[in-house]
Amino acid sequence: MSHNGPVGKHLFLFSMLYSGSFILLWLLYRTFPDEWSVRDQFIFILCTAILCRFFFLGFPASYDVNRYVWEGYLVNQDINPYLHAPSDPVLKPFVTDIWHNINHKDASACYPPMVILFFSVLSGISQSPLFFKSVIILFDIAVIPLLALMMRFRKIDLKYLIIYALNPLILVFIAGEGHLDAIHVFFICLSLYMLDLKKDGWSFFILGCAVMSKYYAIILFPFFVNSKNWKKAIILFVPFVSYLPFLDSGPELFSSLINFGTAMHYNDSMAVLLRLFFGSNAVLISLMLLTICIVFIFLVVHDTMRSSYLAFASLLIFLPTLHPWYLVLLTPFLVLFPSRAWLYLHFAVIFTFPVLSVESNTGIFQELYWLKGFEYLPFFTLLVFDFVKQRPFSYRRSFRPVKNISVVVPVLNESENISGALDSQKKEKGILETVVVDGGSSDNTREVAENLGAVVLEAERGRGLQ
Repeated sequence: MSHNGPVGKHLFLFSMLYSGSFILLWLLYRTFPDEWSVRDQFIFILCTAILCRFFFLGFPASYDVNRYVWEGYLVNQDINPYLHAPSDPVLKPFVTDIWHNINHKDASACYPPMVILFFSVLSGISQSPLFFKSVIILFDIAVIPLLALMMRFRKIDLKYLIIYALNPLILVFIAGEGHLDAIHVFFICLSLYMLDLKKDGWSFFILGCAVMSKYYAIILFPFFVNSKNWKKAIILFVPFVSYLPFLDSGPELFSSLINFGTAMHYNDSMAVLLRLFFGSNAVLISLMLLTICIVFIFLVVHDTMRSSYLAFASLLIFLPTLHPWYLVLLTPFLVLFPSRAWLYLHFAVIFTFPVLSVESNTGIFQELYWLKGFEYLPFFTLLVFDFVKQRPFSYRRSFRPVKNISVVVPVLNESENISGALDSQKKEKGILETVVVDGGSSDNTREVAENLGAVVLEAERGRGLQ
């Protein structure tokens, strides 16, 4: 978080505005004009979302955006950002104003190489943090129509789209601070939509792009593979060619990533308890528990979208660091599977705003541990309550809607009624075929059914057998 911005300078006012924004979101959900056409609803949501993001352009960019600019700039100077941390003396001739607004100056690059190369392209155009933030916002806006398409595919009420489009957490930490998680989420949503369209090759390729923008997406891989598309799974690794320009990094390619994942922690939940009981082994135990969760989801849940949602939810629970913008990973799924617990946590990150201090050299926040009670106790209570009582926040669907239906009609001496029954089915959408199974009629039921285009079969008398 940029504690040089509104959060740090106007903590109380900003916290009140953030809280009030969630109240406005709830009121909009309750009063959303259901009588409007789907087209008008989408235009209203999209235009309102774009307008809100426009107002956040002037919000101070996070320290992370300056790092994006810096690492892109280094690549353009033929310098490997995986080998040289910003504090490295050899980089002194390249220090710019951007350098002064970077945190973790002692850490080299930790983002995947594809997104680093993307930053180099942007940096070649402009080194303005506002420019970088504007591009990230475009990815964020592009998520909205993708979600609308997925909602239409699942016949979900479009008003739930506001959970992402007008979510205060998205507005503050993506449109405001400009975190690259919007790029990550865009590729994840696009890969899932390609899977909906049964374009498996593209789905694997785009999932690979998601992994190469932030590594979290790799946990979705097992949920994308099935007996029909496993040969195409190799396409996932095509974007991994972005490693080639940085092969000289050797083990340093992942050194900062490993350090962040093992030595640092902030605003964690389960990781706190695991450190309490297992000490230095907490990271290993977390990985084991997360793996168990992923395997369980893989075995029990057979819908890729829901599996992806539950996998990311499990990941966020076990992460040793959970900055508010990390929740953006889950926000699109709340449009499809609304959850009171996760929506509460989107609001409850307000308790991470007050910090004891921010170390000037590292940018590490010194959190107020007692505030975690207000953040996580209600969250886990709601999570357990909804699981036990099976009272979801709203409409959910576990499987994709059926598109093609075969209707089986068992009959016996129905020549007078069969015409009306078959004609009524012609008015219904999605019926692929009608099969009339005759149990030995003595009238002309079979002939009438055949003349009406039905497939006619014969079976022993008895509705179950037929």
